[in-house]
Amino acid sequence: MSSRFASRTLAAAALCLVGCARSAATSPSTSGPPATPDSSRTSLDWPGSYAGVLPCADCEGIETSITIRSDQTYAVRTRYLGTDDAGRTREGTFAWNEAGSAITLEGISSGPSRYLVGENKLIQLDLAGNRITGELADRYVLRKTSDLRRQ
Repeated sequence: MSSRFASRTLAAAALCLVGCARSAATSPSTSGPPATPDSSRTSLDWPGSYAGVLPCADCEGIETSITIRSDQTYAVRTRYLGTDDAGRTREGTFAWNEAGSAITLEGISSGPSRYLVGENKLIQLDLAGNRITGELADRYVLRKTSDLRRQ
């Protein structure tokens, strides 16, 4: 009778192990953070300074430099070329859009504040957050001039 009990115990233990193995194979792992889809925020080395001359309706161009930092703060310097403008600097925080592809510079109510984050570039978006199209579209790009992670 004891060998019969031992056989049943072994059979039950084997079934339990098989069931546990199947359960582990089919259930999602909870041992780490969930997988994050690739986005500009997660895949690019985006902290740094970006610069360029953006189009201007009533001047020669807007000399613009934007520094975005990993602590989600920014500094923007603009100067209207061909005018008496000495330049203006604004600082604040920025927020990523839900997709992790674009940022909004918070605290800027007049003028552009949204930028698509690309590989070594920021692309200015229109006031509604859309990409600018047309003949001048390629002139709304600021190129990366320094990388904050390497300094």
